[in-house]
Amino acid sequence: MKTLLIGLAFILGLESQAQSYSNDFSGVNQKWIQHVNTGSSSIKDLYTTDALKVFSDGTTLNTTDDIANHLFTTLKGAHSIKTKKRLTAHEKRQIDYEISQFRVKNNENYKQLIIWEKVDGRDVRAFEFIEKSGEFTAPVKELNQRRKEWMKYCNAHDVSALVNDLYTSNTIYFNHKPAVIGTEKLIKEYSYMENPAYSLKLEPIIIEAVNEELVFEIGQCQGSYNGKYVLIWQKDSDGKWKVLVDSNI
Repeated sequence: MKTLLIGLAFILGLESQAQSYSNDFSGVNQKWIQHVNTGSSSIKDLYTTDALKVFSDGTTLNTTDDIANHLFTTLKGAHSIKTKKRLTAHEKRQIDYEISQFRVKNNENYKQLIIWEKVDGRDVRAFEFIEKSGEFTAPVKELNQRRKEWMKYCNAHDVSALVNDLYTSNTIYFNHKPAVIGTEKLIKEYSYMENPAYSLKLEPIIIEAVNEELVFEIGQCQGSYNGKYVLIWQKDSDGKWKVLVDSNI
């Protein structure tokens, strides 16, 4: 009987994972969908005034007008938005990370990674990355190895090697100030890792494949910094996974 119960619990656990997308609990994403489909200028109220939208080629939009216009021209007919994971990144500053999914009128799937913050008691988007998604299993073993290499360089205080090996040339570092773009600027930004006392361990909480070339990761840092982190991994032309977007708040 005990064995049967354990087996049943295991099966239910798998079913829970398979159905892990749930309807957006806050309604704010439903409002976002409505504004996208109607072309309402009110969509700008769902973003911070300095929100950043990042694309897979490393280009960005950083005004609410530009973000709204892009959404209206590319995503009309969006529907069926569901949240995969939303968790608190910074309780005091009321910042959340979210991975979610939706469809457009031709039933193409999209996945998005959002950084939320509270403004006057409202959830608004400070950062978003939206990309078409397909059936693809995350390369967990490869990413685990790359993450180990990241920690090895970091804890050896070799910032130049860390950035040059693990980051795309057009990488974007977002930690709620003007984004740091490119490896040269990131090496300067990460100079604090050269302190011999600095150490860090990265523990993924969720790894979500977007398509064959992109994977979202949200995790927990431990050590000299104990907050949450976001990584958007991108496979380069040589088949090597590198960090296109890095964020910690």
